[in-house]
Amino acid sequence: MELSASKNMCFYCFETLDMRLKGNFTDSPPMPADLQTYVSSDVKAPMFITFQKKRKGYESYPFSDHDNLELRGCIGTLRPVPIVQMRDFVVKSALQDRRFNPVRPEELPLLHVTVSLLHKFEPAPGGAYDWEIGTHGIILSFDDQQTGENFSATYLPEVALEHGMTHESAIQSLARKAGYRGQITPKLLAQMQVERYQSTRISMGADEWQRLRSGNYVTSKTYTTIEQRAHVETDVSTPEEVLGM
Repeated sequence: MELSASKNMCFYCFETLDMRLKGNFTDSPPMPADLQTYVSSDVKAPMFITFQKKRKGYESYPFSDHDNLELRGCIGTLRPVPIVQMRDFVVKSALQDRRFNPVRPEELPLLHVTVSLLHKFEPAPGGAYDWEIGTHGIILSFDDQQTGENFSATYLPEVALEHGMTHESAIQSLARKAGYRGQITPKLLAQMQVERYQSTRISMGADEWQRLRSGNYVTSKTYTTIEQRAHVETDVSTPEEVLGM
């Protein structure tokens, strides 16, 4: 079954967070039809849920201007998990990202959520630069030639393009984010392993969520244009769960 992130999923994320912020930690909101289809079919996928917030002083600006947004929480996984776990990553991203204080109820109107479903994982046979900027996310993995310590980090597909990175600067930045502080020599570069992947992703601001609350879930639609992508960088912390940066 082909995966497709939808506005319905974003609406579901806001509804889930709203319930938790109101103190309901046992129930879950009704699932939209497309999400329920994936759950019923036992579909699994790597995913990320990203919350951003309007910067102080930019509260009146539209959510479409992503330069006015700052990261508020991002947690996901690079391994396939049941789609039903989307609700768990909503809670983890908003309330359990250890780099931030938990989201407060009064922040909800300022939030922007992005659902990313990852797919088409494949090795990059041509080496560390064998991936397309703006199309592929990458997982970089390598061992320190002196200590043997392993380093690993990932960037989602939009990161390199939105930050104006080249292949070279992206690999260097990933190595630093993985915690490596040594010199990236031609020999080390040749030994680096890169796995590339793509994503289907979609975003929604709290204003749109609030307008839709009085009606039904919106029709499923997938957005993949760069203009609708939020700034998300990720750093692998464990094989199962990944923090966004």
